[in-house]
Amino acid sequence: MIDVSETGLKELMQSLENAADNIPREIYSALGTAGTKTKSAMTKEVAKELNVKQKIIRDQVKTKKDRQNLLVTISLVKSIRIPLRDFGAKSTRRKGVTAKISKSKGSRPYPNAFQVTKIGNHILKRSGSQRLPITKLHGPSPWGVLAKNPEKVANVVEIAREAVIDAIRKRIRYIELKKRGGLNWQQNENETTDTSEG
Repeated sequence: MIDVSETGLKELMQSLENAADNIPREIYSALGTAGTKTKSAMTKEVAKELNVKQKIIRDQVKTKKDRQNLLVTISLVKSIRIPLRDFGAKSTRRKGVTAKISKSKGSRPYPNAFQVTKIGNHILKRSGSQRLPITKLHGPSPWGVLAKNPEKVANVVEIAREAVIDAIRKRIRYIELKKRGGLNWQQNENETTDTSEG
């Protein structure tokens, strides 16, 4: 789990003390935007290592906003490992399956494994010489990739901090423009333009 807070929040709130009626609510709204950007950044960092579609990784990334402490929390589902089929697993002429787990490494063989189309092309393997039991094979989890690569976590945290500040500043500009009537002026201008074009 990665918690991202921004020390500049107090200064930003103070600068808006007389410019907005509900600063915590506005910041909470901005955290939603920052959380989306951070989720995307985390997905891309893991995708640099794993040979799997980004959507599969993205589905395991969760974001949570903390209204009380004004934090955005980004977390990964730790327990879910990605099925081996999603790593481009293919049956070989010999007994077994190959799959490419890492983008920086070659395909890896899985002797005696086999692919079953009737259950979603999952890769299975018998635990022993008997017909049963059969085990479904998996690759690593996104969490495992980050746990082994602290530099990837550092990259995500930095992007998250920048996303929080950027989202809050954009919200500030919106609030200030709205209080000065700038949005109404822009809307009236658009309406005038639309009328003249007609």
